[in-house]
Amino acid sequence: MESLIFLVEKRDGGVRAQTYAKGITQDEYITQEKAPNPMAVKEAILITGVNEAKHLCDIMTLDIPNALVQMPIPQDGGKVIMKIKEPLVNILCEICPGVYDNFVINEGKQKQKVLYVRMLKALYGMMIGSILYYKKFRKDIESIGFEVNPYDICVAIRMVNGKQLTVT
Repeated sequence: MESLIFLVEKRDGGVRAQTYAKGITQDEYITQEKAPNPMAVKEAILITGVNEAKHLCDIMTLDIPNALVQMPIPQDGGKVIMKIKEPLVNILCEICPGVYDNFVINEGKQKQKVLYVRMLKALYGMMIGSILYYKKFRKDIESIGFEVNPYDICVAIRMVNGKQLTVT
């Protein structure tokens, strides 16, 4: 798997970096059965929204910041290896001199600097991150009484004070 990094200059002159996994290359190694992206289907979201509007339900949305990048990758299973290419390799070697230098290799006809690293945490764009987070989130909501819909595993309900609470 390769990484994509985007550097953006902020208005104050600082630099903001975002790194994503280039998930396209994962397709060759992960079977379709092991790579579902746990996400509610559009119909479930629409039907839930229509039902909530009809019954004048309270609706809340929330974002869990950095949910995927907090997910540790199990070290007892298969390894997730990321290939980091120039110029990010140069940046890493400049930031941490002596840490990565011995592991950098030159690949290809242009002898491009490459660094292979084993991932310990999930990164945006990694299928494994979505799956690991879904499993954790499902375990958490089931432990507090939610029942997951058998037809759409991204919809769960729980009765609270005589009213249905739906998580999509």
